[in-house]
Parts: sequence; C-alpha cells; structure tokens
Amino acid sequence: MLNKQDLQKCIHCGLCLQACPTYVSTGQEAESPRGRIYLMRQVYEGRIGWAQARPSIDACMGCLGCQTACPSGVPYAKLIEAARAEVERHARTPLQRFVRKRAISNFTNPARLRLLLWVGRAVGMRRAPRWMTKLLGASESAVQLPPLPAKKPPFQTVYPASRTPKARVGLLLGCAQQVLFDRVRRATIGMLTLAGYEVQVPRGQGCCGALWVHNGYPQEARRNAHRLFQAFRAVDYIVVNAAGCGATMKEYGLLFQGDAPAS
Repeated sequence: MLNKQDLQKCIHCGLCLQACPTYVSTGQEAESPRGRIYLMRQVYEGRIGWAQARPSIDACMGCLGCQTACPSGVPYAKLIEAARAEVERHARTPLQRFVRKRAISNFTNPARLRLLLWVGRAVGMRRAPRWMTKLLGASESAVQLPPLPAKKPPFQTVYPASRTPKARVGLLLGCAQQVLFDRVRRATIGMLTLAGYEVQVPRGQGCCGALWVHNGYPQEARRNAHRLFQAFRAVDYIVVNAAGCGATMKEYGLLFQGDAPAS
C-alpha cells in the first residue's frame, strides 16, 4: 500500500531524470520517476483514478537507476511495486489479470518456458501477437521472443569444492536464467568451486517471486519466497547471479513487512 510519507519525500529536484531510460527516450514528464510519483500522489489524494495513471506506471522498467540518483532517499522501489499492485486491483479487467497471471506462471516455470520458446520459434514467431500484448497491458515491442534456448542441462545437486570447503553455498538457478543463460550458471559454479566453496543446487527451489512482485502480485511472491526458504535451509549462503532475483531477495524484508516468514 502507498505510504504518504514516502510519496512526500520526493522534492522534484530532477536529478533522477537522466537516470530514467523511459524519460530519456520520450522526454515526457509523466514517464519520469518524479512524474510517476506525482501521479501516485494524485491517486492517493483522490484527484485521478489508477486507470489514468496506469500507462505511465506500466512503462516503468523497474531498473531503479533513479533510486540511486535521488538525494532525498525516496524509496522508489517500494512505491512502484505498491502502485503496480493497486493498478492490478483497480485498473485491469478480470481477463487481463487472468492472462497476466498465466503468462507469469509459464515464464517462471523453466520447462514450460523452454517449450513455449521452441514452439514460438518453430512456427516463425519473432514477437508476441498484438492481441496478447493488449491483454498483458504491454506495448507490442516490449514482448519480443528471445533466442532459442540451449538444451536442458543435466541436473546435479552438489558440486564439490576444489579443496577443503570454506562453506556450503546454495545456487539459485533463476527461472529464465537457467533457460536462456545456462553458460552463466556453469561459469558461476566453476568460479565458486575453484574458490573453495561447495555448491549445492537444491531441487524444488522454484521461483524467487521477482516477476510476481514486480508485476503487482505480492501474495504470489510471498508464497514463492516461502518455498525458497525451505529449499535453502541447509546452506550457509545463497548465491544469486540473476539481477532481478537478487534485487527482489534483497527486499524480502519489505515483502514480508508485518508477516513473519517461515523459519
């Protein structure tokens, strides 16, 4: 839920503007971080509805470059995620919400994602059809199909250290990461074992919840995070090499604010 104090921290200084890719691309104030915060304040104060703010909220890439540039400490990540949750509740049709949830479910399931990408490329698709982008609430150019994934690698749960292990680390595979960037997984395991760490890759770790929380579904994100806690109970550290996953896991404190995670 949006917090009035967080919204009021923005002093509209403009230092975030050049850190925002959508503002640099369009030059539109509503496509800037301070513009989106202003829209959030207008909704909070009852001057406009979420349907009017939705296009600008949807256009945010969630890169958080603005948060680093902000001299006032505006918690933009917290604000944009709260705004997206409100958009999902108040500015989407039931059909749009259903399709968006199904799309996220498929994207966060590596087996389904691999199959969908192979089928899409096999029939010559280069981007999602226009009807699908409208249902998802995205621009047509934003839903382009990535290259064909590599073959599914053999699954191994333990990779021993090259010498006496310093610690036991658990590697988060990531949903799209393991399908599209398996070479990164191999390089990460090789580097860690060479540095003296035993690497464990727990089965059943699933999704970290990043795509769910970034698209306005915090309840689903919490359910995924709870499963993750159970999968990594036996390791000393968790290693993440996917930026979106790492950014979300660092903010689990916010995700579970007022709700204690499973021990």
